Amino acid sequence: MNPFGDDPFERLAREFFGGNNSSDDEFIQTEQEVKSLDLIEGKDHVYLIFEFPGFKESEVNVEISRDEIIIVTSRKGLEGEEEYISQKLAATNPIRKKLPSIIKTKNYSKTFRNGVLEIVFDKK
Repeated sequence: MNPFGDDPFERLAREFFGGNNSSDDEFIQTEQEVKSLDLIEGKDHVYLIFEFPGFKESEVNVEISRDEIIIVTSRKGLEGEEEYISQKLAATNPIRKKLPSIIKTKNYSKTFRNGVLEIVFDKK
């Protein structure tokens, strides 16, 4: 429980990460999710940052609908890689998240560098 009231950022983060109350344990679903995605709220923008180590930009597909983001990875050309690495990179586990209600989904920008995908949305 937050002794200072309900922080607007906490509400935004809970909405994005899927939690219902103010406890950090509730909206962070897995340890892997904590390491691989982040949400940062600025004055005019909301930044979503996803980590995809070992992937190229062409292997990461982003779909944004009215209130949801879906990211699908597909790695090609794994010949010569160690078996455990190729199995992990070849596995397609889409990320599907409901977007916070303060985001304008019509216009956004995205960049992908060194395995990090950054998507920038305007705030409503």
